[in-house]
Amino acid sequence: MERGLDTLWRDFLSSGRPGDETQAEVRTTAFVNGVSLFAILIFLIFATLHQKLGLQHLARFQVASALLLASNLLLLRRFARPFLAAHIAVAIILAQVLTLFVDGGLANTGAFWLSIFPLAAFILTGRRSGWWWSGALAAIVLVLWQQQTVGAIALPYPPGTVPAMLATYLTSAFSVSIYDAMRNHGDIAFIRRLEGLIPLKTQLERETQQRRRTEQALEQATHYDPVTGLPNRMLFFDRLGQALKRVGIGEHCSVIALSPDHFVESSHPLGKLGSDALLTQIANRLRALGEPEYTVANWNESTFLILLEGLRGQGEAAQIAGRARTLLTAPFPIEGGHDLFMTASIGVALHPQDGDHAVGLAHSAMIAMEEVRKHGGDGIDFVQGGMSAEIAQRIVLESALHHAVKRGEFQLHYQPQVDGKTHHINGVEALLRWHTPEWGMVPPDHFIPISESTDLVLDIGHWVLEEATRQAKAWQTAGLPPLKMAVNLSARQFRREQHIAETVGTILDRINLPHGLLELEITEGAAMHNMEETIAILQQLNRLGVSVAIDDFGTGFSSLAYLKRFPVQALKIDKTFVQGIHRNERDAELIAGIISIAHQLGLKTVAEGVETPEQLDVLHRHDCDHIQGYLFSRPLPAENLTPLLGSHAFLPFATA
Repeated sequence: MERGLDTLWRDFLSSGRPGDETQAEVRTTAFVNGVSLFAILIFLIFATLHQKLGLQHLARFQVASALLLASNLLLLRRFARPFLAAHIAVAIILAQVLTLFVDGGLANTGAFWLSIFPLAAFILTGRRSGWWWSGALAAIVLVLWQQQTVGAIALPYPPGTVPAMLATYLTSAFSVSIYDAMRNHGDIAFIRRLEGLIPLKTQLERETQQRRRTEQALEQATHYDPVTGLPNRMLFFDRLGQALKRVGIGEHCSVIALSPDHFVESSHPLGKLGSDALLTQIANRLRALGEPEYTVANWNESTFLILLEGLRGQGEAAQIAGRARTLLTAPFPIEGGHDLFMTASIGVALHPQDGDHAVGLAHSAMIAMEEVRKHGGDGIDFVQGGMSAEIAQRIVLESALHHAVKRGEFQLHYQPQVDGKTHHINGVEALLRWHTPEWGMVPPDHFIPISESTDLVLDIGHWVLEEATRQAKAWQTAGLPPLKMAVNLSARQFRREQHIAETVGTILDRINLPHGLLELEITEGAAMHNMEETIAILQQLNRLGVSVAIDDFGTGFSSLAYLKRFPVQALKIDKTFVQGIHRNERDAELIAGIISIAHQLGLKTVAEGVETPEQLDVLHRHDCDHIQGYLFSRPLPAENLTPLLGSHAFLPFATA
């Protein structure tokens, strides 16, 4: 097979071994390259001062440059640095050509070598760099000619011949460039015939591209999983090792091990192709974690590892583990139009607490994952000592919340609201409770803040609204006196759920509950988020006949200006103001002021958290409209509260 200059050049350089150089070899290479560039600098000084080298010195200079060129190329071949080798070679050739040009050359061949230089530059460095080097030489020749015309230097050519040499040189450069462009973009028979005679840069590029494709295919087969396309364990450990070296002060590195529960049993009926398709779906969802500093890898058929870099705290790893779990809880579409539901066992390890090297950190994460699997799966576990108890509890609760609605673990308790003077029940507030098989009753202050910080609160809030409305309708159907049902809307639900008024109206109409029996409670923070939008939503609710109360009044901005503008019907005074009113005169005066302002604006008041007769007495004196608290009743399940509503609507002080 015919081999061109470019092929030989490529093969010469590609036989090197990248990445094996020692410190001594690197210093040697730097020294030789420095000597080469120093030789070029010496030449430029000679050319500027126009010190004739003489035939003997010229030959020595050429031999020395050739030896430096060979030495550089051999060392650069050793380290497989073709880009650097090419440019150093062209630089030394440029020095030789200029030396020959300035001195007339050996046997007056300087002009010939001047015309040959573009060919060497384009072959060795490519089109763009070839033009850069060719232009550099042309500029130097032009400066030398200009200096000759003013008599500053003397060249071994008549003044009129240098422009002709320069024109020949530029013609040569353009010819090489035109050939290159035609070969890359044309389909001309002449070029095709030339290809067999002068296999220059285009053939080199084609063969280089083919080799690059082959290398990429080999890289893909060596370092990536053939089914999912994710990095395999070899590449994962390489990246993990590099990440551990990059960890800076105040940063953390984490490994998450994740395995779908009962994957073999779930995927076996799907067959090999269906199982691979399911793995690919799982991989694509984990890729959707979306951060460039995360590496998702395939450890084995159904176990995945996630490398997290640049973390600022332990909580970030926990949050990402929760996100990964959430991604896998959504149904997976499979062949036949069916959906497959899956859960996952997840283990989290942190550097350096759970391992100070790559193997130890990954091993710790998988041990934590296996602990989850031993206890039935569907959870997240952290290596002992690697995660604070508070963060661990938060993530475990958040993960469990994803399933609570589907599993029927939520229930509503109802706390009566009584008339401030007669103590007759005139309404109830629906309060969410969560009972799990694992932990029993979870305190509301443990899980409600978690739900409100995520979009989980949208589904939970919708369930609460439907369930409370359904219970109010059940009491009405049972012939009990009409009771206003108060339901809390979270700030996220109020802001994020589109057409909230339409949603409320649809639920009321479907359940057939009179709209006036529903009261929605929103916090000051939710109301103040976007004044104009809030006013529009409240007006829509009012047109439905639904009343609105400002919950926890006094804990937020508490501006009289917005109270005047908002179409609300009641204020709920937060229990923090009620607790000390019987002992602290200032608290009593504050309560009196809130009640007075509310009445002047035509609003009813509800005092929360009333627990003692002394507190109730103060509220009586200041004409508080409604009372809610343990003094009268704790929140009760519907079945426990119903007898109280049926026997009488008057509540004496609670005895327990």
